[in-house]
Amino acid sequence: MKRTFLLLCVLLAALQLTTACLGSDDDDTTTYYDDVAVVSFSLDAMNIYTHTTSSKGLDSVYRTTIKAGAYAMTIDQLNHEIYNRDSLPYGTDVKHVVCSLATRNNAVPYFKSLYSDTLWVYNVKDSMDFSQERLLRVFSTDGNHQRDYKIRLNVKQSSAQGPEWMVASASQSPFSQEQQTVEWGEKEEEEAAHWPVLDNYGMVTCPYKYQLNTTYTLLLGNDADGHIVVWHRTTTEGNAPGQWVFMTSSDTRGKTMPEGDTYSLAFFNDLMLAFSSKGKIYQSEDWGLTWKESSYALPSGVSGQVKVMNDSNGALWLLCVETGSLWTAEK
Repeated sequence: MKRTFLLLCVLLAALQLTTACLGSDDDDTTTYYDDVAVVSFSLDAMNIYTHTTSSKGLDSVYRTTIKAGAYAMTIDQLNHEIYNRDSLPYGTDVKHVVCSLATRNNAVPYFKSLYSDTLWVYNVKDSMDFSQERLLRVFSTDGNHQRDYKIRLNVKQSSAQGPEWMVASASQSPFSQEQQTVEWGEKEEEEAAHWPVLDNYGMVTCPYKYQLNTTYTLLLGNDADGHIVVWHRTTTEGNAPGQWVFMTSSDTRGKTMPEGDTYSLAFFNDLMLAFSSKGKIYQSEDWGLTWKESSYALPSGVSGQVKVMNDSNGALWLLCVETGSLWTAEK
């Protein structure tokens, strides 16, 4: 009888142990997800190296530091791109960059080597070379899905504080005798008061760095009451031009140019430039939304009204209306 009772106890204990083990397995079950995405990406502190020459001709290199997160990174989920809208300062060391990123549902990020097809798993402490576009591949935790992102860091390519003007001959002039016309397409009646007077405006078209194969056109002129108004539109290669968008006074927050001037527009060093008929230059760092007086200067001996434009290579051209002198500056 004792032997039977002891056997029963052993069986009950074994049953409880088995049940406990099964319960433990249930608690440790891992859920695997099939969706992949990068949800955040930021840059840690970076070094800027500036070269200077002393009065004795000796070269020196000074190092300064960009604070972590000072330049926001944009994640374009539609086109699978990650980039900085505002260019990093000239001289930024982008060959030794530490970045921080996060993914949805613990997807696993890998970086592709610059020199082969090798992939290595991202480590938050790794310093990476971003002097070229990098490929980031993110794998879902179930191992069956992936998404690639192209990562690029935009850096200013020149330390120049303004255009380095050079005299050009009249035979090189890219200026047309006829003023460029504006194709408005359909007009909204409620915006009629903001239509510019078409014999008093400036317009510039340049590559739009926030979207591939797209150009950005900015139009600045006067409405019927003589007030400064600004319009813009984007055009993607192979498609019809986009609709003109009016920048309201609430958008510009009052940071626009003086009224009563005529302005000629150009694009240089990642800046929209507006050259006034009174010899002043204004600049916009946000694609025409807000403006301030620029530290850039006209060529020596040039004053009054000028006409400016960019050629197909992005170089800046300037024509002095009074004297007819022609100047150019490489980007």
